[in-house]
Amino acid sequence: MKVKEKVTQIGTANGYEGEKQCPEYVHSLIEANLAPIAVINTLGKITDVNEATIDITGLNRKKLIGSNLFDHFTEPQKAQDTCQEVFSKGSVANSPLSLCHKDGKHTAVLFNGSVYKNEKGNVIGAVIIARDVTEQKWAIELRIANKELAFQNDEKEKRAAELSIANKELAFQNDEKEKRAEELIIANKELLFQNDEKEKRAAELVVANKELAFQNDEKEKRAAELAVANKELAFQNDEKEKRAAELDIANKELAFQNNEKEKRAAELDIANKELAFQNEVKEKRAAELIIANEELAFQNDEKEKRAAELFIANKELVFQTGEKEKRAAELVIADIELDFQNKEKEKREIANKELEAFSYSAKLASQYSLSLIEASLDPLVTISIEGKITDMNEATVNITGMEREKLIGSDFFDYFTEPQKAREVYQEVFAKGSVADSPLTLRHKAGKLTDVLFNGSVYKDDRGNVLGVVIVARDVTEQKQLAEREIAGREKELMRIEELERFRKLTVGRELKMIELKKEIEELKSKI
Repeated sequence: MKVKEKVTQIGTANGYEGEKQCPEYVHSLIEANLAPIAVINTLGKITDVNEATIDITGLNRKKLIGSNLFDHFTEPQKAQDTCQEVFSKGSVANSPLSLCHKDGKHTAVLFNGSVYKNEKGNVIGAVIIARDVTEQKWAIELRIANKELAFQNDEKEKRAAELSIANKELAFQNDEKEKRAEELIIANKELLFQNDEKEKRAAELVVANKELAFQNDEKEKRAAELAVANKELAFQNDEKEKRAAELDIANKELAFQNNEKEKRAAELDIANKELAFQNEVKEKRAAELIIANEELAFQNDEKEKRAAELFIANKELVFQTGEKEKRAAELVIADIELDFQNKEKEKREIANKELEAFSYSAKLASQYSLSLIEASLDPLVTISIEGKITDMNEATVNITGMEREKLIGSDFFDYFTEPQKAREVYQEVFAKGSVADSPLTLRHKAGKLTDVLFNGSVYKDDRGNVLGVVIVARDVTEQKQLAEREIAGREKELMRIEELERFRKLTVGRELKMIELKKEIEELKSKI
């Protein structure tokens, strides 16, 4: 126990942080991410998973650990090829695949992965994150459906406009008929008066009535021919509008594909930047290892000097023994002390070996936890009990615009638009052990605001003492904007439908009035 305490003290003096080396810290990093995470070895076997992976596959942790990662996808060969690409390139981002639940449910995901290495730079495994994109696919389908609904409403408005023109023509014809009816009434009155005055003009009036009837028939034939011509013209206009609509849809699809290509290019550029950053970190670690080796060489030189001094001391001791036998007792005592020192030296060598083993495991755990942090595409931060930032990934640096050196040791709550609310959520994590999907807003140093969902869980040491909190802030700005646009679009469509309904009621009411007026004219004619 004393040797272990000494090793721990020496490790602390050399700058190793115990909280980053404990398994609880690494497991907290995995569980803090809402997306499914799996850690695999070079053979593709699962070595660790988080709760989200258990939920999306329906299998418990014991069955997942040691199983083949590819067997949990609907396309195992494609998943295996993607994992091989992770090991060959170092990382893969946003590769589309589909996870399979044990009940047969399929979940569309974006496959993201990056390798992690030991202190010698050898790849020992990979960290895989599968982001669920089912909701995004639903939003795209809903957007397409809304576009189709808007297109149909435009068609309805065009039909309504054509119906309005037809109603105006019908009203004009009815006005003409009313005028003809009034003229007929006046003619009938004149005819009655003339019959009273001159019965001899009755024959002429009959002829005039026949000619009027013939002219009305001719007018109705012309009206029927005009209606047929209008229908043909309307049909041709409909065909032209359909062709124009199809061309517009094709242009929209082409624009959408171009936007997707630009997004892929931007994501590739971000991945390259992250890889360059990781290379810089590796170079720094290599420089630190060189310095440590130089210090070890210096210590070995010091030990050799001490050994040479000890050899000289032994020669002096032998010389003194030959000169003065009376100091034999002192020599025996000196031998005993030397034997004691040798035993102490052996104990120190054992302690040094334990320290080297402890240092190796600490470096390996540190590299593993660093790979887990950087594998998350969402901003991930580890915070001390006092609320100070102790570590973060590149996504946190990008979303705040601050350098890593300035972020470490700063107050976590100062980067939110509502620091007090962020502090309350942070305290809730300590009280409950975890918090999920709490809405907050991060502020970039340039003033840009980003809506996020705050997720956090505590991490502990091997004795169960809380050391701090792991925070994951998921960016939901795009989803929020999409939802607002969808709501605005639906409100607009509802207003259009209400306007069309009012127009339909107005048109139907007008037609009913025209029918009643026509009946009154017929009744007047029958009375005459």
